[in-house]
Formats: sequence, C-alpha cells, structure tokens
Amino acid sequence: MNRFKNILYVLNEPISEPSASLIRAISLAKNNQADLTLLYVLPKLSLSSYSKQAGISGEELQSKILAHEQAALDRLRSLLDQNLTIKTGIQVGKRYLESIRTVQAKQFDLVVKEADAIDWLDRFFGSDDMHLLRKCPCPVWLMKKDEKADYEHIMAAVDFDTAELILSQLSCSVLAIKPRGFVSPVS
Repeated sequence: MNRFKNILYVLNEPISEPSASLIRAISLAKNNQADLTLLYVLPKLSLSSYSKQAGISGEELQSKILAHEQAALDRLRSLLDQNLTIKTGIQVGKRYLESIRTVQAKQFDLVVKEADAIDWLDRFFGSDDMHLLRKCPCPVWLMKKDEKADYEHIMAAVDFDTAELILSQLSCSVLAIKPRGFVSPVS
C-alpha cells in the first residue's frame, strides 16, 4: 500500500549536492511511487538600498535573485534520480509559513525537512521546525543533518486529546508503520 502520493522536501539553504535527508526523501518517494517537490524559501529582503547601488529596480533585482536560485535548484534536480518526477519551487517569506501555504495549496501528504541547528535564542522564541511541527496540516518528518541509514527508534508526536481517534485510523497514518518496540500512548 502506498501511503504517500505527494511529498514536499523543504530545503534549509541552497545545496549543490544531495544531502542524506534529501536522499531519504527520494527513496521514500520511489518506494511509494510518489511525486517529490523541492521547495526553497528565500527570506524576504529589503532590496531598496541594493537596487539603488546596482541602478535597477527592487523588483528586477528580486527577479534576478529568484532566477539565480531557480537555476541552482534545477542543477540540483539534474543530479537526482531521473526516473522520479521531481518538481521544484521557490517562495519568498518565512520558511514555515510558505511551507504550510504550499502544503495547503497543493495537497501534500508529507513534509520532509532537515532539522535546523538551533541555539538558545531559537529555543526561547521557537524555531521554524517547531512552528512547522505545530501548524502543518500534514505529517512532518524532521531529520538530522548527519542522518544514518537505519533507525532503531522512531518518535511520533500525537495530540493526546485525539489520540484514541488517531490510533483507530492508523491505516492511512505515519503511525501505521509500527516499528519494533512501538508502545501505544493510550491504553
């Protein structure tokens, strides 16, 4: 049974070669015969001072930046598995908000993202990853940067108010894949 049909991979930064988490997302898409979309979100920048120095309008400068990033994303896609349908997209704004908007607009089943390296300030104010985990309407799979090939343990976050309902509908959930040692949060 193919659990996922449409997978979104959110890039933290532009990369020139596939990371371990991207390779895992590609493998997951192949195993589920799913479509994979690579999304890179550029932070919103105030380009007025740069555009004045360059002698072009802010919109023109932003379109050049977007074209440059799209070309880099297309180069990355060309390095990946040619037997898989991989789309690319670039958005401008906050990463977690644009990721959620993309999920809602294109009905993604799963978001895969490399976990951010967080510092104490991110823990205090909340990171993009925490916002994404809390607010994304579909499952989110966060992976460490130096991900290993096999997992011994998998942790899934479940809202305990609806845990019984969720556990009764596991046939289409990420939790349906019960790894060895799985313990139900409800009795």
